[in-house]
Amino acid sequence: MSNIYIFGGGTFGKIRNHLSLAAMAFGTTARKLKQHLPQAELVLTRMASESSRLIYNDDVKLKLQECLDDDKTSVIIMNCALCDFEGEIDGVKSGSHATRLESRNSPFNMTLTVADKIINIIKEQRPDIMVVGFKTTTRNTEDTMIKKAIRMGVDVVLANDTVTRKNILVCVDANRHCYTVSDEREVLLKEIATMCEEKQGLVIKETSSEVWVDVQYRNYHHYMEKDKAFTAACRSYGSTQTHFIHLESHWSSVMEGVFILRKRIVS
Repeated sequence: MSNIYIFGGGTFGKIRNHLSLAAMAFGTTARKLKQHLPQAELVLTRMASESSRLIYNDDVKLKLQECLDDDKTSVIIMNCALCDFEGEIDGVKSGSHATRLESRNSPFNMTLTVADKIINIIKEQRPDIMVVGFKTTTRNTEDTMIKKAIRMGVDVVLANDTVTRKNILVCVDANRHCYTVSDEREVLLKEIATMCEEKQGLVIKETSSEVWVDVQYRNYHHYMEKDKAFTAACRSYGSTQTHFIHLESHWSSVMEGVFILRKRIVS
């Protein structure tokens, strides 16, 4: 059993009261991936969702750590635009309550330093997790885009150039790499979704109350009765039928061929 997490949206970097750096991203790609992977958990930052509590890099890092502590996590898609720099103006320590700047006192000088690369902690702690990263470039050649993608040190990277509109999907395995070039970003997002599902296996999601199982192994043209699907799902999960409620178990309405087992909660 395994779970997929999709992180999306941008973050802010604290500078002064009412002043921040920002890596602008509003969760469009993350939401598209969620459409391809409805069983995944979508984790958006405040920039992409007003209900989110993830505002700064440290907030994302804490949520990411929760995913790493979950032994069921098999895939993390890190589509967050994390603020890559920390700034400090005229030697004053940055913070959300640092002295507010007065425009009449301008000009000001800001020093930028590189922020910690949060994506690196995934492989450091959990090398078993498949990590999908994203690399944005401007006016880079294909060779340069591929080199930058490989340098990220994760399993799969979708590199896109915002000027040339070129998209390259780079897969790295055992010090080898392969890549796909396309002008159609949507094609590559679907390819990412397929790779994530292959990593998941048959038991594709588990919560405290449900287990999602691909009982038809992507051969959806044959009809399977509910009773048979219930039995097959229990077998794939490796548990007896008594652990689930037959009447409340059902076919998924969002994923073809997936049967959802309702757990029997024992108080």
